[in-house]
Amino acid sequence: MSLDSVKKQNVPICSRCGNITTIILKKPAMPAKRPVQLSLRLITLDLLGTLLLVFGLLELFNRDGSLFPATLQFPYYEWALIIIGLLIMLPAVYGLIRHIMASRSGH
Repeated sequence: MSLDSVKKQNVPICSRCGNITTIILKKPAMPAKRPVQLSLRLITLDLLGTLLLVFGLLELFNRDGSLFPATLQFPYYEWALIIIGLLIMLPAVYGLIRHIMASRSGH
């Protein structure tokens, strides 16, 4: 096959060496089908649960002093803060998992 016949077929040729080159086509990015839409109530619960979890972990690992006054402390109150924080966060996590499962089944 001659160089002129290759040029007539619109095959890409390297301008420096004259070799046939390949074309790399970029695939268009897949647009998001449905954005995640959590209600303000779930976001608020998630933030409140995160705060309780963080306070519980800080109290558990902080040996210098306490963030809470002695009148609010009871045995294992750190663990109570952590568990309550995790339980409060569950509805938001459930909403995210439900959204992910619904978007996967839509394929």
